[in-house]
Amino acid sequence: MSATRIFLVDDHELVRDSLAAVIGERVDFDIVGEASSADDAVELAGVARPDLLIMDVDMPGLCCFEALRRIRADLPDVRTIFLSATCHDRHIEQMLSVEAHGFVSKGDSLAVLFEALESVASGEPYFSRRLRERLRRDFVPQGGTRLPARGSTRRESLTVRESQVLLYLARGLAKKEVAQLMQLSVKTIEHHSSSIMRKLDIHDRVELARYAIREGLVEA
Repeated sequence: MSATRIFLVDDHELVRDSLAAVIGERVDFDIVGEASSADDAVELAGVARPDLLIMDVDMPGLCCFEALRRIRADLPDVRTIFLSATCHDRHIEQMLSVEAHGFVSKGDSLAVLFEALESVASGEPYFSRRLRERLRRDFVPQGGTRLPARGSTRRESLTVRESQVLLYLARGLAKKEVAQLMQLSVKTIEHHSSSIMRKLDIHDRVELARYAIREGLVEA
């Protein structure tokens, strides 16, 4: 059986080097490429042709979830494990919306990481204990994982696309820059921005940034 081809995406070189070192010791895994941003991952993954992506959730530039959608346009069968130091509901919702195969917290042990890799490589999903505690599985013919039902909040009224726009705006990007990253028109971004502010009852960029920090969508 051939080794599972793995591509690493993280903006911290130390994290990438550490992962490459420990994963590379296994004969059943082969590191075939690395990227320091989601933007680079879109370009380089198509060349490396990995079986599995290990991708950080919190990186500057292109949203990792949008990057995965673009990568899958070329590699529809690629599997994905997301890494993050945090575990916010909005991230969970977006991971599920792009049908991620796994999640590992950066606070988890190497044993957990390898358990995730082995599981996802064999075609089974893997979510670390921290995230499993906040998920329930619906045993329907097609399977599927979703968040437990919760009370409605303003944040939950945002679509996945609006959440991505919110993330970029809260980072201080201009609407033109957001449009370029998301490959949408400026007019479309303006529409999403207006919808976000209306749903959240927020009316300027400063308050929008403060809201995103409070919700754990961006770091202070």
